[in-house]
Amino acid sequence: MNQNTVWPDSIILMANFRAFNSGEIFKHSQVQSRFFIWCKSGHGRITVNNQDFNLNAGDYLFLPWRHQISYHASDDNPFAINCIHIIPHYPENRKVLFRIYH
Repeated sequence: MNQNTVWPDSIILMANFRAFNSGEIFKHSQVQSRFFIWCKSGHGRITVNNQDFNLNAGDYLFLPWRHQISYHASDDNPFAINCIHIIPHYPENRKVLFRIYH
């Protein structure tokens, strides 16, 4: 293996999709993964570690390890998002559980 590889023992534990309802708010107090989020359609706002980001179709963010997040879907055109949860270091001998701890 190339020693310059970033996160050579990383793992993707989950990829998911969610379409929000008009004005819906959804929260997690701690997400135990690095997290890639892509706004597929619509728009809204997410708050990550008390910082707001407006998301429109085509926007994406790569979020830090152990973050807090809340989703605030717009009233007129709520967003739909795709997400990938990545664990940067996952020991080879550890049993893989395909779930994210929130």
